Amino acid sequence: MTEFVQGPTGETGVLSLAGDWTPTRANDLRTALADAVAQSEHVVLRLQDVTGVSLPFYQLLLAAHRTARSQHKRLSLEGPFPGAVVRGAWAIGLLPRTDRPDRQDGDCVFVEEDGP
Repeated sequence: MTEFVQGPTGETGVLSLAGDWTPTRANDLRTALADAVAQSEHVVLRLQDVTGVSLPFYQLLLAAHRTARSQHKRLSLEGPFPGAVVRGAWAIGLLPRTDRPDRQDGDCVFVEEDGP
């Protein structure tokens, strides 16, 4: 399930996701994210009611983030984050982990470093 609520000024919108986000629901998620980014300067994603995720879930979040940045907009996540979301993000390397020597504390794929 998705629910999008536009803030009173139209600048910020909140997209709440709930349920199990399997590959069969990828088109629903893609549409919800695209619509939210099109309608708001800042989209806040609420994931607290998500019960399951798959790789396409994260791929679509990253794509929506890139789209928002290219349009000089913001996309942010709001916690708390369910265990399924956190475990999946760790499993595919999206979250910094102290047991991964190739990642530094604070590394995050959503943060782009300035080039030389």
